[in-house]
Amino acid sequence: MRTAFLLVVLFFALLLVSPGDGQRVPRFVSHCLRRGGICRYDDCSEGEEQIGTCYHHTMICCRDEVM
Repeated sequence: MRTAFLLVVLFFALLLVSPGDGQRVPRFVSHCLRRGGICRYDDCSEGEEQIGTCYHHTMICCRDEVM
C-alpha cells in the first residue's frame, strides 16, 4: 500500500515539473525569460550581461546590457 501511495505522489510531482509537450522544463527558465533573458550553455555574447542561471545552474541566463 505504501509503495502505491509513493508511486501516485511521484506521478503528480512529475506532472508539476513537466509542461504539456512532455519536455522537462524547470521554472528557472521562465524566470529568466520574464526578466528579458535567454538561456545559454556557454558565456554570454558581447554586449550581454549574466543575470542568473537556468536548468539548476547548468546554463546561464543572459540579456542585453542596458546602456
